[in-house]
Amino acid sequence: MVDIRDARQEQAARQAGDDRRRALQRVAAGAGQQWLASYERQAASMGSLLLAHVAAYWEGEVAAVIGERTTDVDALLERLRMAPEECAAALAALRADATAMQACLEGLA
Repeated sequence: MVDIRDARQEQAARQAGDDRRRALQRVAAGAGQQWLASYERQAASMGSLLLAHVAAYWEGEVAAVIGERTTDVDALLERLRMAPEECAAALAALRADATAMQACLEGLA
């Protein structure tokens, strides 16, 4: 009788241990799934934030480049609109500057 009782107690202890192990595995699996879902939500939020920052940066860059190019085009248009006398005067000034620079370079050589 004692052997049967001991065997039943041993089997019950094993069963209880198995039940605890299975319960612990279920809890661990649930915690893992919960962590993964939380990680995915955070990653999605960070991705959205990164996209917003990149878009804002490039929008600013494009606006700045367009502004610079517009200024360049306006300056070129203004030069094209100059009267022939103004063009000749500007060309003479540029040639004088070039001659002065050339003399300076020859003096350094």
